[in-house]
Amino acid sequence: MFVTSPAIAGALVISMKGVVIFDVDGTLHDEKSSWRLLYSIRGQAALSDQRFAAFEAGDIDYERLVELTIEDLRRLKLTRHDIDRIKTRLRPRPEAVVAIRKLKEIGWEVAAVSAGVCNLIDELVSSMGIALRFCNSLEFDESGIVCCAKIAVNPTRKDAVIDDIRRYLSLPMEAVVTVGDHTMDFSMFRDSGHYLIFDGGHGSCDDGIGGHISSLIEVPDWIERWESQGKNLTRG
Repeated sequence: MFVTSPAIAGALVISMKGVVIFDVDGTLHDEKSSWRLLYSIRGQAALSDQRFAAFEAGDIDYERLVELTIEDLRRLKLTRHDIDRIKTRLRPRPEAVVAIRKLKEIGWEVAAVSAGVCNLIDELVSSMGIALRFCNSLEFDESGIVCCAKIAVNPTRKDAVIDDIRRYLSLPMEAVVTVGDHTMDFSMFRDSGHYLIFDGGHGSCDDGIGGHISSLIEVPDWIERWESQGKNLTRG
């Protein structure tokens, strides 16, 4: 799902230095997986863990993971009402709200790319002032039960979505900074000028374009540091 308006997009292109693109689950809020949260409604979080472990191990691809997940959610009779009820548990990280505000003050736009569930996270992300949002969505049958999914973000191919955003905003790679917390986020790190690994995420930052952060409040500081060092971060 790609959410914005022509008027907003025009204003962004004219005024911004670049764009900071955040992962959502485990980054902008502290639930590690919105898919797992859905399973937890029926006390089946362990089954979600089992499915994802098979995906991480390479035993199934992402398309098969989604198929199995939808089969599970249909069997569990998960409804739109269930999702509306549980999404009230999600809260933005306070430091994320502060960081986003500061990024905008120093001329950077903010976007979100998530392989999580729009039906759960979209209102939260929108409330943080993020107009550009890509995520996956669930659809429901006439009884209000989950029946299928529309997949916009494959976690192993986030780079393709980052490239779409970059082209949409007419930005060079150097003007894109990505922030994520999971091994899967390395697929978006490779299509950005700089990246930040959040909250214990593992990976090497010895390439000169990445860094580790323990709080999202550090994101604007890293960008200002890179700019002060003469790093080419902006649209030129």
